[in-house]
Amino acid sequence: MSCDLLTVRLGDILGDLCQRLGVPYHLDASVDVEIQGYIVTKQMPARAALEGVMQAHLVDAYEADGRVVFVKRGGGIRARYTTDDLAAHDQGGEPPDILPIRRANESELPRKINIQYMDPDREYEAGVQYASRLAGLARSESGLDLAIAMDPDAAAQIAERLLVAAWVGRETVGPFFLPYTEIDLRPTDVIQITDEGVTHRIRLTKVQYQAAGVIQCEGAMEIDGMYESSATAVHGSGFGASPVPQVPGDVTFHWLDLNLLADSHDPAGVYVCAGSDGLYLGAMLQMSYDGGVTWIDAEWLDNDPIMGEASTALAAHAAETVDRTNTVRVELLDAANTLASISHDTALSRTANVAILGDEVIIYETATLVSPGIYDLTGLHRGLRGTDTAAAHAIGDRFILLDTASVYRIAIADARLGNTLHYRVVPYDAEPSSQPTQSVTYHGHAYWPYAVAHLAATDAGAGNYDVTWTRRDRLDGEWRDGVDVPLSEAAESYLVEVHNGGTLTHSATVSSPSATVPASAGNTITVRQISAKTGAGHLRSLTL
Repeated sequence: MSCDLLTVRLGDILGDLCQRLGVPYHLDASVDVEIQGYIVTKQMPARAALEGVMQAHLVDAYEADGRVVFVKRGGGIRARYTTDDLAAHDQGGEPPDILPIRRANESELPRKINIQYMDPDREYEAGVQYASRLAGLARSESGLDLAIAMDPDAAAQIAERLLVAAWVGRETVGPFFLPYTEIDLRPTDVIQITDEGVTHRIRLTKVQYQAAGVIQCEGAMEIDGMYESSATAVHGSGFGASPVPQVPGDVTFHWLDLNLLADSHDPAGVYVCAGSDGLYLGAMLQMSYDGGVTWIDAEWLDNDPIMGEASTALAAHAAETVDRTNTVRVELLDAANTLASISHDTALSRTANVAILGDEVIIYETATLVSPGIYDLTGLHRGLRGTDTAAAHAIGDRFILLDTASVYRIAIADARLGNTLHYRVVPYDAEPSSQPTQSVTYHGHAYWPYAVAHLAATDAGAGNYDVTWTRRDRLDGEWRDGVDVPLSEAAESYLVEVHNGGTLTHSATVSSPSATVPASAGNTITVRQISAKTGAGHLRSLTL
């Protein structure tokens, strides 16, 4: 059989095959989409044809009210939960695990998926397109013989979507339990569960209604955009044609031991994030506290922020002010990402365009596109969240847009302050043991008191100077009329030092924002507020 390539609706195909099988059915709106070239090129049972269409186009099915319901993957989120909503159980019974997550061994996953199809451009000669993963230890291949005529690009995209679905779906969830108020949930629904600040997107594969008002659920992990593909085929001869698939890019990871970005965050820990220069499918941050002997999963980094680096060095400017003099050019890691401009009022609200540049937290008002992935940033709000004493900027400074959904905070016990920690970042398609181990010293910068303000010195005669300053605080520092900023340290204490060149000539600890010190012209006076946990904080200096 041969004919011209057709464009048909997926739902029409499913409905026609169900009618041939005599099966009552219902088509979800998600299957009302056009697909290219459905032509059965050989005789086969209707059931086999139905299964092939469902596999190729990632359609799931479940039974409800005596009918088979067809739903195409990639739909929106049906419901959102936190772990407080989970672990429903009989009154007086033992609570179940809140959110069990299992990860299949890499050896069980396909390294390559082949799609055999009929190529209408070659008189329906058989062709093959494939997608493969280059990283990791997986060695197996799987294939799907569609016996369907389609454009080679469409076959390449099916291969890529199936491979991504297999690898992302290696993480399964459940059983977990919801209360009977969620009785409307069905298999194929996509839900979101937030667990200690980590958001999981889960496609339900099983929903069972149990006694005592409990719903038992199981599911598979998903990530946004995983069912999208722009893969294109390499047009060769006959059976050997193959695509150039969209494969994951190299993962870039940032360990951000910074001042707190929000007062509500727990200071015992650091911020982390990861992304790539192309398709990003997530990565697991693993930590070791015994020198790399044992490892624990610290955080699944499923969202990637916009990140890159500075291609110019931003000049210095007064902190907590708007810098309308200087410009910094940034080059994004993924040139497909974009930056947006905001109004001055929005910038003052500190709700958008908050970024880390080097170690300085900034907000930019205007992002001017220079070329794809390259922007000039102006209207810079400088030195936010106590980062006014950050090191001078340089070409190559990290740039990260501080999106709360993509920059994660991981907890680290205070007992590990000052210790060397070990971590490794495991992309979704990699074996943990194959990833390099990195080491870092945990300084606990979130505990460091901000640098003092308004440091001044007056010659008191007899070789002494009277030094004064204004205390700042790392928490609850909003301006309020009639009250001073609260003290978040155990006690008010400052380390005051005098330096003559590289020589320390005087050191004293005081409990109020003033001191008299022996000094002379040319000496440098430094003041640091003291934390009971981490010692002297960020430094402010003055040269006489």
